[in-house]
Amino acid sequence: MIPCRCCEMNNITFFGEYTFEASPMVVMRGLEIINLPSKQLETLAVLLKANGEIVEKETFLTEVWGEVVVEEHNLTQTIFLLRKALGKLPNGQEYIETVPKRGYRISMAALHPDQIRLPLNKGLLDQTLSAEFTGADTIYVPQLTLGHARDRPARSGISRRFSPNIAGLGVAVLAVIAMLSVNDRANLLKARQLTRDGLRKDVEAPLIVRGEEVLFTELQHLQSVLADVSIHGGTVDRQILPFKTAQATGDDPNRDEILIASPADDQSVERVAAVSLKGGYHILGSLSGHSASWAPDGSHIAFIEGRQLAMADATGQNQRILATLPETPFRLAWSPDGDRIRFSLHESGDRQTIQELEVATGVVRPFLSGDANEHRACCGSWSPDGNYFVYLVGDSVSTSIWVRREPRLAWKGWPRSWEIASGPVDFWRSPVLGEHKEHIYALGEQTRSQLVQLDAARSPVFYGLSISSISYSHNGGWIAYVLTPDQSLWKSRIDGSERVQLTAPGEKARSPQWSPDDSRLSYLSTKKNDAWRAMQIDAQGTSPELLADGGSDLFDLTYSGGGDFVAFDRMPDEGARSAEGISILNTRDKHVEKLPESEGMWFARWSPDGRYLAALKKGRDELMIFDFTQKKWSSAATGMKIDGSTWDRKGEHLFFTAVKGDTYALFSFSPSRHALTEVTVLPERYVGDRSTRFLGVTDKNEVITAFQEGTVEVYDLEVELP
Repeated sequence: MIPCRCCEMNNITFFGEYTFEASPMVVMRGLEIINLPSKQLETLAVLLKANGEIVEKETFLTEVWGEVVVEEHNLTQTIFLLRKALGKLPNGQEYIETVPKRGYRISMAALHPDQIRLPLNKGLLDQTLSAEFTGADTIYVPQLTLGHARDRPARSGISRRFSPNIAGLGVAVLAVIAMLSVNDRANLLKARQLTRDGLRKDVEAPLIVRGEEVLFTELQHLQSVLADVSIHGGTVDRQILPFKTAQATGDDPNRDEILIASPADDQSVERVAAVSLKGGYHILGSLSGHSASWAPDGSHIAFIEGRQLAMADATGQNQRILATLPETPFRLAWSPDGDRIRFSLHESGDRQTIQELEVATGVVRPFLSGDANEHRACCGSWSPDGNYFVYLVGDSVSTSIWVRREPRLAWKGWPRSWEIASGPVDFWRSPVLGEHKEHIYALGEQTRSQLVQLDAARSPVFYGLSISSISYSHNGGWIAYVLTPDQSLWKSRIDGSERVQLTAPGEKARSPQWSPDDSRLSYLSTKKNDAWRAMQIDAQGTSPELLADGGSDLFDLTYSGGGDFVAFDRMPDEGARSAEGISILNTRDKHVEKLPESEGMWFARWSPDGRYLAALKKGRDELMIFDFTQKKWSSAATGMKIDGSTWDRKGEHLFFTAVKGDTYALFSFSPSRHALTEVTVLPERYVGDRSTRFLGVTDKNEVITAFQEGTVEVYDLEVELP
C-alpha cells in the first residue's frame, strides 16, 4: 500500500488547490465552495480515500451506486464531469488519471509528500509530523463568491453651500476630492493558503508579521509552539515556547524577540516574557497581564491587566495605568507613530467594540462611532504607513474582514470602511496588514461540530449533523439540539422524525435542557447580538417564557432534580475581583437567590437526584461539589485544566474532561465514595480551545462530547486598496 501523501486531519483532505471535507461532503478552493452533484462528490471521496492507488471500476459501482444497477458509462460520464469541474493541475496534468482496463486514481502530483519536523526539547519524544504544504498555490476568488466590497459612506460634513468669495477654493477642494476618489473602493483580488498542515493553531492569539515571515501560536502535544511561515508559502518552522501554555502577543522590530503571555502557577495572573527567536527568554520584571505589545519604537510595552490598560518600560518596570475601562479589554494595536492604542472591548450579548486611547492624554473614544458595525467589531491592526486599519466584524458564530481608510488631510468625516472577505471561512482575532499593505494575513477556519461517543471506537452520534450541544428527554423519546454555525435550536424524535425549529429567524440559542418531567425545555437565547437571556418553552415548542435576563456573561443553566428550580451562572470576568457566582431561580415565582460561597464559580451542573451541584472555579483548575443535604462545598478534582462536565442519568457519577500532565482524558467522580477515576485517554484534537465545552449523556447513559472538525490555516488575502 502506498502511504498517504495528502495531508488529512479531522476528515479534511487537501489535494492540489482544493480542500475536501468528508462529512458533510464539501469541496472548496480557497474561500469558494465548489458545487458538485452528489455522485461526483462520492466518486471524489472514493478516489481520495485510495491515496493515489488505483480504484477498480467495480469498486466505484459498488461504493457510489450501491445496489442500483447502472452501466459503466455512468461512471465514465461522472469522471468526465468531475475532471471538468476540477480543471487541471498547474503542470497541465489531470487531477484524475485513467488506468486502461482497470480504473482511475487521483494524480500523485496533487498530493504533497513533504515532511516537517518539530524541534525537540526535554520531555518531548522524537517524532515526525504529518505532511506540510510547500507551495503557495494561488486561488482566484470570483467576485460573486465574496461579493464586491460593501461601502460605509462617510458623513462628510462639507457644506453644500459655497460662498462666491471662496469659489476658487471650493473648486480646488473638489479637484482634490476627485483625485482621491479615483478607484475609491477596496476589493479582494485573490486568496492563498500559506499553510495546509491541518495542525492546531491558537485562534485567540494574533498573527505577527516580521518582514517576510508570518508568526503564529500552535499547540502540539499539549505544548505551546511558536511557528512561522514565509509570506511566499513553504515549510513551517517551529520553536517550542519555554512555557507549556503560552501565547505570542507581539514583537519588537528592533529586536529579535517576541512577547508571550503564560499563566502563572496559581492561574490568577499571566506572566509576560520576551522570547528570543535565536533561543532563550527572560521574564519582564513583575509585569503580568495579557495582550502585551511593544510600542513601535520598542521603548514601552502596553498590556492589559483586569479592566485596566497599562504601560511599562521595555524591561517591564515603571508601570502606570493609562485607563480603567467599564469592561474587560483585549487585543491591543499601537498606531505606527506610537500616539494611539486601539483595543477591543466586550459589551453585552455577543457585542464588542473597538476603542481608541490617546497615550498622551488618556482620552478614550469609540473607533467606529455611528457605523453600522460599531458594536460588532474587534481585533484590528494598522497598516505600516498608518493609512489603513484592518479589523473583524461578527460574533461568536461567524466573522468577516473589513478595512478602514484613516482620515486624510485631517478631515474627520473622511474615513470609509469596506468588507474584504466573508463566507465559509471565518477569521478569528488575527487580521494584520503586511509591510506591503496590499496583503492581509489572517487565520481562517472552516469548522463544523461533530458529536461523538466517548467509547473506544469514538462512535459518531447523529452523523452528518453539525451539533454543538444536545439534551435527551428523560423518557428517551425526544432530543433538543443546537445546530452550528447558525446556533438555531431544534427538537425532534430520536430517530430524526417530527423535526421542529424552536428559535425564530435571527435568534441564537445554546445549552438546551429538558425539565425532569419533560414538560418544558430551557435554553439561553439572544437576538441581534443583544444580551443573553434564560428562556423556557413548553414541550410542544410554544409559549416561550423569560426566566432571567442574565446579561452578556450569562453562560449556562441546569434544572434541579424536581424541576422547580434552575441554577444559572455567568462566565467569570477576568477584570472582576470575584465572579458573581451561581444563582438559583424558582421557576414558579421567579425569585432568585445566590448559592452560598459560590463566588468565582461557574459551569454549574445539578445532579438528577437534586442532592449535588457541580461547578468549576474561575480558572477551571478545580472542580467543586455542593451537597444540599450538608449545605457545604467540597473539592472533587484539582491540579488539572477542566473542560466540560455532566452527570450520568442516575446521578451516581459526575463525568468530566480535563488536561492532566501530558494527557487529555475523561474522568469520573463518585460523590458518595469521594472517588476519582480516569476512564479513558482522549485524542488531543478533542481538547477544548474555547471555554464553552459540551459534555452530555445519551438516553442509554453513554457519555458524548462535541468537538470541532475542520482546520485553521494561515491565509494571504491580496487586496486592492484605494
